[in-house]
Amino acid sequence: MTIIFLLISIIISIIIISQKVLLKNLPIKIVCSTTIALLFYSIFYYLVLLFGLSFNIGIYFVLFLQFIYMYKFLNFNLFSKPRTQNFNSFSLLVILSTAVLYFQKQIIPWGAWDGTFIWNLHAKFLADQELWLKLFSKQISWSHPDYPLFLPSLIAMFWNLNGSVSTIIPMLISLLPLLGIIVLLFSSMNNTLIGFIPCAIILSDKIFMGQASSQYADTWLAFFILLGTYLMKYIKDNKSLVFIAGIIVSGAFWVKNEGFFYFLILSFLVVLQFKNDKKSIFKYFLGALSLISIFLVFKIYNSMENEIFNGFFKTFSSKLFDVKRYVLIIKHAKIAILEKFPILPFLAIFSAVHFSKFERLGIYPILGIFLLICTYFFIYVFTPIDLAWHLEFSLDRLVHHVYPSVLMLFFMGIEGISSKTN
Repeated sequence: MTIIFLLISIIISIIIISQKVLLKNLPIKIVCSTTIALLFYSIFYYLVLLFGLSFNIGIYFVLFLQFIYMYKFLNFNLFSKPRTQNFNSFSLLVILSTAVLYFQKQIIPWGAWDGTFIWNLHAKFLADQELWLKLFSKQISWSHPDYPLFLPSLIAMFWNLNGSVSTIIPMLISLLPLLGIIVLLFSSMNNTLIGFIPCAIILSDKIFMGQASSQYADTWLAFFILLGTYLMKYIKDNKSLVFIAGIIVSGAFWVKNEGFFYFLILSFLVVLQFKNDKKSIFKYFLGALSLISIFLVFKIYNSMENEIFNGFFKTFSSKLFDVKRYVLIIKHAKIAILEKFPILPFLAIFSAVHFSKFERLGIYPILGIFLLICTYFFIYVFTPIDLAWHLEFSLDRLVHHVYPSVLMLFFMGIEGISSKTN
């Protein structure tokens, strides 16, 4: 029942997006459709809990509305001329199969510590319509009830669809962002060989794969950042992507609190790009409106205070000019990157030397990732938590967030240079 429901939902989303969005790359169209479907059902399940609605009635009502929309308002010429731009389906299938095998070898049934005691614990509360509000009890404040509900609400919803709480649901859901990252890295390149390289880097990276199989929400956020960065590259020339970009970029803060900074940064860049096109700006924020509304409702009515944001500005001026904090951050960053992401310094040096040749990318996707890295840096500068402890237990995750996007932008740039050379 669970798999059938998900497949029907994704197929309908693909049909709707195919009609509304001029996106030629079929794999990326499927990724966008699946992402929007999952965001929609996460919101739906939270609203079911919030208003005490019947889950079983609600789920079939939603499917009914989707079918009505599909048959009433859409035409079905979209598959008459399939358009897959430089897409090697066999190569992608091999890479995805390899990703599943590697993932299977590292996956832990309930995940690592955060997977067990934060994300899956939250899901267990949300799976019970009678007891879900106990998630926000101060007695379990150590489990961070202020964290957004995208991941736990999806797990809880599919547990309900499945009829039981089992380890297979969170394991499968944690596989999805990894597969999405692979599809985006491969399909964003016109050259199959160049598309294979960043996928191989990701799959051979034990640190990244370990994090991806931990059932944390960090790989989901890395996926949303990657997809948002991809859309940012094409949004200026393909305005049909604006509304979809608003949905997906705003989805980042429904995954993790850090995603809120990414949303602010990309929203600023969208406004900057379309400063003379108010209609596109309106479409972008219209796309983001549903998730902004849900996020605000959650933060106002359910969420507890966040320990970082609560004390963020109390010692602002003293920390801003504390050189020792900057030195400690740079020291930890150096160790974390060299030990866990050793390819990044090479990519940074090569990109700096050949920056002017990366014309294919445009400035906005690069600027988005750069500003996010700067934001993460200053979060550490002003954090009210012990700085050394905060860096020790979170820095590698923040690098994990931007790692796939850096790889995609770098190899897009390489592809642009090689095509000019040829």
